[in-house]
Amino acid sequence: MRYKVRAEHIETFITERDSEGRIGQTTSFYDGVLGVCDLPKTFKKGGFIERPPTPAAEGQGADSDVHREPTSLTQLIESAVSEARKLHGDRGIQFEIDIAHQDPISLDPAKIKRMLANIIENGMDALNGSGRLWVKTRQDKTGNIVIEIGNNGPTIPTDEIPFLFEPFFTRRKKSGTGLGLAIARKVVEGHGGQLTCVSSVETSTVFIAKVPS
Repeated sequence: MRYKVRAEHIETFITERDSEGRIGQTTSFYDGVLGVCDLPKTFKKGGFIERPPTPAAEGQGADSDVHREPTSLTQLIESAVSEARKLHGDRGIQFEIDIAHQDPISLDPAKIKRMLANIIENGMDALNGSGRLWVKTRQDKTGNIVIEIGNNGPTIPTDEIPFLFEPFFTRRKKSGTGLGLAIARKVVEGHGGQLTCVSSVETSTVFIAKVPS
């Protein structure tokens, strides 16, 4: 798989946040992409990036870089929503949280919180000032923890859904690197899970993360 990289992409900076949401050090786009998208250090400005298949990137196994600990999913979700509202304002958006799974889960809190924040912020951008955004959790029949993050904004065309989680893919956004959902997918797959999206007039747009409990 090949990705065209523009010079302005390479000069972009990514801000890292710790598990409490505090802003830490910034890393260059170059290092940030390598950390979340499994890309080799063999490209130059205006050139192509080659992305080799890896078990984590293709959803075939957990990432050894994931540091698990018993974590309250409730607190992570409430914190991610609260911080998104502070950073971007409510914009007339109605937030709904429905957490059915209350027991602590073994996961990497910093990474999962980053995944939540990325998808929530994408949803807020899609709503553009008004609408509903919800976060729900449940446990499926196989024991997986299912996190659904949805919004009732404009639906995503079916032919664009397969590209949502690819690095640098954006849907007519004026800002951003196109890395938010790629990072989110990397986080979920690093936990041995799967991140998908459904979007239609009937279902609205919902991102579904399934993570082994």
